[in-house]
Amino acid sequence: MIDSHDGDGFMDVQFPKGSTDRRTIQPLASGSLIQGGYRLSVQQGVAGFACASYWAVRDWGELVRGAMVPGIYLHGGQDMVNRAHRVTQAMTRWPEVQVRVLQDAGQLLFYERPDLVFAALGEIAALHR
Repeated sequence: MIDSHDGDGFMDVQFPKGSTDRRTIQPLASGSLIQGGYRLSVQQGVAGFACASYWAVRDWGELVRGAMVPGIYLHGGQDMVNRAHRVTQAMTRWPEVQVRVLQDAGQLLFYERPDLVFAALGEIAALHR
């Protein structure tokens, strides 16, 4: 699917019709751009793709243990890959990080609610002034 020239087919697999993420992507006509991002990961070669895939589905939180500072973690409640309750539970390790679950958003939160993403960045920047 990644190497095909069927952007719609790729989108059907990644973001099923009727899902929050699909409703976000459809008007942007960005399916081919997202598919292109996956192609770039494949172009890393087998070892690169395997490494990226490994870390994409694992808890890498212990690797950043000493680097945590106050932060805001935004998560879409409609994300079908990383469920909100699991993310919230995992983030309890870092009390300095606020977890905000946006129930009406999916994994494409940046595209769905850029206003909230930039507002959170502004909050963090204000902490470091």
